[in-house]
Amino acid sequence: MMKSKARYIAYSGLMLALCVLFQSLRVIFPFLATVPIVPPFDLSVLVVGTLVNLTLIVSVWTVGFWCGAAISALAPVIAFLQGFQKNPFMLIVIIAGNLSLVTVCYLLRSQKPFAVFCGASLKFLAQYGLLALVVAPLFIPEAKNLLLLFSWPQLVTAVLGAVLALLVWPKLKKLVK
Repeated sequence: MMKSKARYIAYSGLMLALCVLFQSLRVIFPFLATVPIVPPFDLSVLVVGTLVNLTLIVSVWTVGFWCGAAISALAPVIAFLQGFQKNPFMLIVIIAGNLSLVTVCYLLRSQKPFAVFCGASLKFLAQYGLLALVVAPLFIPEAKNLLLLFSWPQLVTAVLGAVLALLVWPKLKKLVK
């Protein structure tokens, strides 16, 4: 936990700003959205998703649970307001997945490799399960495409974000002490 309230607020703001910047890469680098991987996916799904997951994990480890939880909720809402997420019902799915990742990474923070891979798996299960069982049947006509989008790409981006977090954490923890 951070020692001073000012540092806590500063680092929390920095983590949220990084997350919003990463989400905005679709606008900064529009070519990301034109490089197809497997329809209906493009490169931006993998790049942005990976970097957002990295930010969620690092925010929990540097600032604490409440910072990670706040970013978990604020990032999808900001993406919705920016027009990156079109369906408001999907906010529930994305926030639930993000909170799953953040919670596991916080609770198991002393065992970081185990934490990130458990968190990534739980995020995938939470998002896909919530979408398949609740949101899609009740609210969303384009459920088939969303189920595909929230299948393996979510697991891949969560795992890639976890790997990046494990790679940057040893250097980053020296800076934030």
